[in-house]
This record gives sequence, structure tokens and C-alpha cells, in this order.
Amino acid sequence: MKNIRMMMVVGALLSVSVTGSAQEYAEGEVVVHDRARGESSLDTQAPDLASLREAIAGADSNPSRFTTMLEYGERVECYSCVPAVQRLLLSSSNAQVRESAAWWLRRRPFAIGAVFVQMRDTLASDGSDTRRQYAAEALGTLMDVHALAPLSEAATTDGAPNVRAAAVRSLGRLNIGRASHAIAMALGDSDVTVQAAALQAITEIGFFDEVEPIMGLLGSTDASIRRQAARAIGLYHVTASTTILAAMLVGDTDMSVRAAAAWALGRLGTAEAREALLEGEALPTQTDDRVLDAIRMAIRSSRG
Repeated sequence: MKNIRMMMVVGALLSVSVTGSAQEYAEGEVVVHDRARGESSLDTQAPDLASLREAIAGADSNPSRFTTMLEYGERVECYSCVPAVQRLLLSSSNAQVRESAAWWLRRRPFAIGAVFVQMRDTLASDGSDTRRQYAAEALGTLMDVHALAPLSEAATTDGAPNVRAAAVRSLGRLNIGRASHAIAMALGDSDVTVQAAALQAITEIGFFDEVEPIMGLLGSTDASIRRQAARAIGLYHVTASTTILAAMLVGDTDMSVRAAAAWALGRLGTAEAREALLEGEALPTQTDDRVLDAIRMAIRSSRG
């Protein structure tokens, strides 16, 4: 008897769902999903076609509203909205707008294939550095695993540093081990922004074993690169860099770099690294409290 009642309830629910869907499709191309069927956010109402189109048209003047409307309307099927949102990937100067547009398009299974193709073609051959940069960014946000080859090519050969940096960041977002070699090559790039993007990327991917280029950046003339490189060395436990880190701890002119060197030595946790930390703490010239705190925390962590 209990099973029969359950079947009746399920049948009633299915009837309501089918009837509601048919009615919604009959009214136009927009299908609004309420909270009971999976509305994206509580206490919100999915936008109708007019308000969604309005938000897309005014994306650059009101990025927050554009993002909010796309989030609330994640389950609203607006087929005519796809080309307008797709154009924003390459035309909007606002990073938030481009990111939100890619996020929304990624959830449009019948449109995403054409978007992938356009972004790959743009990255490979467009004459505008800016459009190639935006295409590289979009491929990372879209999580297109087939973009590994074009992104790797752009990261290592594109003539514009902004494009190479964007391609490297997207390789990090893809989180594919096969991207390691292209990222390692980017660590040796002559441009600081590309080096910084590569250092960021190696903290995001699951596996990276080409550590020699990281060690090379410990001697960079840019303090932010030295700091990021020291932290990457600690993250990947590159014990061969102990001597260099010890020298940075006591001799680098930038406080944040000395603190990063202390953190990295603590991560290494070897006897040589602990000795370097103790010697650095004992130096009378080591007077910056933030560096001393970093050294003491590193000593404690290396003992653990």
C-alpha cells in the first residue's frame, strides 16, 4: 500500500513538472526554473528575457548587475543571448564581465563548441594583442582541455608579453600535468609579468618537476619575483636551493624576500635548513620584527 501511495505522489509531481514546462515553452524561448526545481540562489527570482537582455547590453557600464543577472539566470535558456554574451569575451575591457560571460557560456552545452573554436582561432591568428589576450583568458575560464596545445604555443612563442602571461595563467587554471613544460619555459621568459604568471601557475597545477628554472629566478632583480620564487621553492621542497635561500635570508635588501626565504627554509625542514634559520635569527643585523617572526615560525615548523 505504501508503495502504491509513493507511486501516486511521484506521478503527480511528474505531471505538474511536465505541464509547467510545456506552458513555459509555449510562452516563449525563456524557461524560468523556480527554487523548487533548482533556482541558483535562495530568495531571488530568475530574470525574464527582457531584463536579461538589458543586463547583457549594459554589461560594461554595470558589471555587477551583469554578473548578478547571469548568476540568477543560470538556468534561464535564452538562445538569442548567446551571441551577445560571446561577443563580450573579446570586446569588453572589464575583466569581471569577461570572466562572468565565460562562466555563463560554459553552461550552454549547445553553444560552447562554437565558442571554443572561436577562442582558439582568435588566439592563433588575430592581429590584436588585446583580443588574443582575452581569448587566452577565456580558454582558461572555459576549462577547455583541448586548448592545451594552443595555449602552450602562445605561452612560449607569442610576440606580446600580455598574451604570453594570459596563456600561462590559463595553463595553470587547466591544471593539466602536460602543461608543465610550457610553464617551465615561461619561467625563463624575459618579461617579468610572464615570469610572475608562471610562478602563480606552478602553485595551481597538481604536478611540477622542472624546478631548475625556479631556482634561476631567486637571483632576479625584481623583488616580487624573488619572493614568489622562494615560496615556490618551499612549496616543491627543492632542497638543492638551501644555500641560496640562506644567503637571501641574511643578505636580501627586501624584507618580504627575507621573510619568504625563511618560510621556504622552514618548509624544506632539513638539518641544513634549520641551521640556516638559527644562524639568521642570531644575526645582530636581523632587526625587522616581521622577518624575525617568520624565522621563528619557520624554526617551529621545521621541528614539527
